[in-house]
Amino acid sequence: MTRWVRVLAGAALGLAGGVVLFEWYLRAHGFLGRLTPYPCVVEDAVLPHALRPGCREVAKASALRTVKDVEYETNTLGLRGPEIVSGKELLLVLGDSFTEGFGLSNSDTFPARLEQVLHTRGLGQVQVINGGVTGYSTAVYPLLFQKKFAAMGIRCVLLNFDFSDLADDIEFLSRARYDESGQPVAFPRSAPQVPHWLAAILYTHRSAVMEFVCQEIARAHNARLRRDSEPSQRRLVAASPQLIDPRWLKEKSLDRCWEQYELTAKMILRLKEEVEQAGASFAMHVYLPGGEVKPYPPDGTKISFWAQWEHLIAPNEQPLCRFTVEGIDVLRRFAAAQGIPFFDSSDVVRHSPVKTQLYFDLDTHWTGQGAAVVAEAVAGWLVTILPTDRFHRS
Repeated sequence: MTRWVRVLAGAALGLAGGVVLFEWYLRAHGFLGRLTPYPCVVEDAVLPHALRPGCREVAKASALRTVKDVEYETNTLGLRGPEIVSGKELLLVLGDSFTEGFGLSNSDTFPARLEQVLHTRGLGQVQVINGGVTGYSTAVYPLLFQKKFAAMGIRCVLLNFDFSDLADDIEFLSRARYDESGQPVAFPRSAPQVPHWLAAILYTHRSAVMEFVCQEIARAHNARLRRDSEPSQRRLVAASPQLIDPRWLKEKSLDRCWEQYELTAKMILRLKEEVEQAGASFAMHVYLPGGEVKPYPPDGTKISFWAQWEHLIAPNEQPLCRFTVEGIDVLRRFAAAQGIPFFDSSDVVRHSPVKTQLYFDLDTHWTGQGAAVVAEAVAGWLVTILPTDRFHRS
């Protein structure tokens, strides 16, 4: 009996020591603090999540990995920015955290800066609506537009396409509900619920090991959803017409990514159709994330046992494609074929003498200065393509 007690005690001590060492390893690689409660976010019956109307909450800089604490404010529609003003010409910007303004006050966000510049360029009657929601991608925007903006009399919709959208579309479409025609009609919450006692540990960043365990559970769950949803996604990809010419991808050595590009292109086209049915014009803008401009500390979330296990059990399965700079030209050709005005602000950032100051040092999002520089470039392009019958110029 004593012998077994010693064995069990030794095993327990060894396990505890291993956990302590792993905790140290994860913290050393920047893993702790990746799970962060985001301000003003609530669940939604149709969309993955939404911003709570009339919300005022403070986002801590330590959690966002940015420069200063920021007060997040939303209007009665659940949008960052002021209330919609009657009689204004409305320009809606759709996008994710770059558009919403991660780590920025309302007045420093890209849509707010864009409105300021458009006013100085003779479009004083324009109100730019911030339709950005952190974590969204192109698969979600058609439903977002239907639900919130279709009846508002929008004049023009600008889609801010983010480098994360290609992979995020797969994740969202993996948990979507589809109608009889094969189109996604809702994105119900599907992630495993975190118990309250565990949330208290995760969101106060007490244990990197607990955050790691939750990450691995979520990755395993998402991998199962992707496999289960493959038939629905393949039907959507196969639906006519074909939008991405495989030769465009072959020129960029992106042949294996055709299905993902085609899927995202179909979501963009669906959004365009929704926008035009509402009587608005549609345009696209692609921009660089900070990781394409300057180096960042190691990303602890790349540490994953599950990813290694998936590679072992399915070594021939292609990983999700990530959008790259080479893919911008593919999107440009797609946009030209569909008659979509297209603007790429990459060169504006690359040639900026202060390009490293346009992004936070520990996070790849725009600083207020970055949002302003990109907004200046986009405004210069917009005034050349906005329809004169819809936008008055002084």
